[in-house]
Amino acid sequence: MNMYYCAEKMINKFDKLSKKPIHKLDDLSVETVPHGIICPLVRGSSGQNERCMYGGVVDETFKFVKSSLQKREQGEFSINIEDWYIGAEPDISGKNIKYIDEDVVFIGPIKHHFAHFYLESLSRLWFLLNDDNKKYKIAYLTQENDEPDWKNFTAFFELLSISKENLLEIKEYTQFRNVIIPEQSFVLNGYYHNLYLQTIDRIMLNVKPARYKKVFFSKKYNYYKGNRTIGDDISEELFKKNGYKIFYPEKLDVYKMLSILKGCETFAAQSASNAHNALFCSNNVNLIILNRSPHVHIIQNMINEMRHLNTTYIDAYYPILPIDMSIGPFSFYFSKYVKQFCNDNHMKYNERVLKKKSKKNVMTYLKTWAEYYSNAQWFKHVENEDISLKLLIENISDIDL
Repeated sequence: MNMYYCAEKMINKFDKLSKKPIHKLDDLSVETVPHGIICPLVRGSSGQNERCMYGGVVDETFKFVKSSLQKREQGEFSINIEDWYIGAEPDISGKNIKYIDEDVVFIGPIKHHFAHFYLESLSRLWFLLNDDNKKYKIAYLTQENDEPDWKNFTAFFELLSISKENLLEIKEYTQFRNVIIPEQSFVLNGYYHNLYLQTIDRIMLNVKPARYKKVFFSKKYNYYKGNRTIGDDISEELFKKNGYKIFYPEKLDVYKMLSILKGCETFAAQSASNAHNALFCSNNVNLIILNRSPHVHIIQNMINEMRHLNTTYIDAYYPILPIDMSIGPFSFYFSKYVKQFCNDNHMKYNERVLKKKSKKNVMTYLKTWAEYYSNAQWFKHVENEDISLKLLIENISDIDL
């Protein structure tokens, strides 16, 4: 059951989201492509990563095998995008094609981004839950300048008893005796299958739970952009004062992070990928999500349902200007919703200090917003929002400093 300390507009969004079917019950398929060719990821006419690149699996006649595409569905406010990759380059017949006389399992692209790795790159590994299938090597793709962080990611494969030696990075056109393509068990913003959770549970089986019962993950050391997250010191101070152990996920090795999540009884984090880490918590734990923007995340709903989490959402952001849900900037502030949550849960806080610190961050937030969206390329991401003066006045009036 979810609880909401949110504006009415947010609650309506959550209610609408809860009606979307997200649990796939049909059996997952496996397609085998005789003499299949795995194509490396190469930028296409769009010139962008994850936009009509060349790559994926083609058959021996160079026809694209659509089951090899990494499927995604749209999230809130997403624009229509082309498929991530679309098969072989037009001049493939003139390229050298390497041949390896063995069967491989194709798992798609592996991204450097941590959440995308465990949500998407692990979604085909259910096929290896059957020990008979562990004899196969695993083929994957990477994008230029987005190579996997093996220091962190190797642990997941090791916990599934998959050695790094059995992983094949495809950097050139490579033909195999057979290419085996398991269907995705998790589709971003779309659906999950029980086999995805079984894959995660198999990973967690050999993880010893830590002893921290109340855990808060801070984004203080998020290195994506300079001031992408503002005010983490305020939320840290609030939760630390109330018995939460503070951790910085970017500074943890994977095994330590999984251990902390497995052992906690209450997990608190900012919305989006930080809160998605609740996937590695045990079933039925308490999850506290500090909404960092006026967006709802279908992925979070999927994770909450899989883990049967007792989730509380709290609006803890400045409702001043429209922002893209992934670009930011984001800032914690001591809103009336945070205050109500604290009162209802008998949390200790110094309202005067928290409001003073929140107010101090307003100018940083506004300057950062102007820096991000002065570039028309970024601003188009929020152009579908009503940024009229009336809306701005309504939003600003909701701030109690």
